[in-house]
Amino acid sequence: KITLVTRPYGRGTDFVCHGTRLKEKFGGVHLIIAFHPHDESENRQLEGRTCRQDDPGSSQKIIWMEDLKHLGSDKSDFKPALDQNWDQFLAETRDEYLRLKYEKIQIKKAEYVEKHKLTMEACDKMQKIGGVDFPEWPDLARMFGKATALPLSDQPATNSTSAKGHHVVFVLDDSTSMARQERWSDLVTAVSTFLNLRRDAGADDVISIVLFNRTARTVCTMMPLSECVSQLQSKMIHQGGNTCFGPALKMAHALLTQGLQQQPEYSPLLMFMSDGGANDGEDEILTLCTELSKTTAELQVKTLAFGNGASRDKLRDMANLGGGDFLSAIDGVELKEVFEKTAADLVVKTHFR
Repeated sequence: KITLVTRPYGRGTDFVCHGTRLKEKFGGVHLIIAFHPHDESENRQLEGRTCRQDDPGSSQKIIWMEDLKHLGSDKSDFKPALDQNWDQFLAETRDEYLRLKYEKIQIKKAEYVEKHKLTMEACDKMQKIGGVDFPEWPDLARMFGKATALPLSDQPATNSTSAKGHHVVFVLDDSTSMARQERWSDLVTAVSTFLNLRRDAGADDVISIVLFNRTARTVCTMMPLSECVSQLQSKMIHQGGNTCFGPALKMAHALLTQGLQQQPEYSPLLMFMSDGGANDGEDEILTLCTELSKTTAELQVKTLAFGNGASRDKLRDMANLGGGDFLSAIDGVELKEVFEKTAADLVVKTHFR
């Protein structure tokens, strides 16, 4: 007999084998764990489901490599461990991933505590002085870590410019896993749909595209929308490799900064897509958004998890750090729909100088 249960049943539920013959001849319950436990406690809980009250039982793990991508590794990283203690290797890899994640959380916590302190100081000053029409307001706005669109006493509301269109920076995962199950062709179709919808709507956008695996490369820099539509197929050449987020985000940072310096009339949009995970990314996107917040631009950030192997928690955290939106798509159909909706929802922002 075969029973299929979801992860929550791994804690506090007894898997009972009824029948003396099944226990004595076939060894009782055999548990197949199809995911990597979050920690050693969960691992022990799962294995313990098979031998309640001294009944015989056994267990084994059968794990899809795609489900290990959130650890920042792919199949090539695990090959050296195949002839060793597989369970121990996975546990050490997981514990190191969690340790690094915890360290980053502590660093972010210290940063946010300091920002909260500055925010409260700014609020206190506003309450004491009142209103926004006073010389200290620009300094207070900077204390909040972002530019302000409010009229200033020495900066009249008439000194503003409307954005012409968008500078869309696509940061797209082209690691080895993106070649599977027609994912790359699905991505090219989705990006093409986005560009065609924007062109048909009369949008005056410029497009930059960064492709990344363990390294990153720019294949398109501030190209006019119509040109990008015609050249997209030749630009989107899959390369393959492992996955790192940091180099791609640093390249996107440089492109967005270049756009604001050379053509500030374009409203910046960062769209980051991956079908996996990495150990980096949070620091880079926080730096990017913090630096751009010091300009007049209102950056829009969207992160997109594609497929079942994508690290949704990681990409959701990155979206939160950037003050943006987290999106997800399981297959090519959903991916195209996400890009269609993003194209339709783009709104030109107004910048104040």
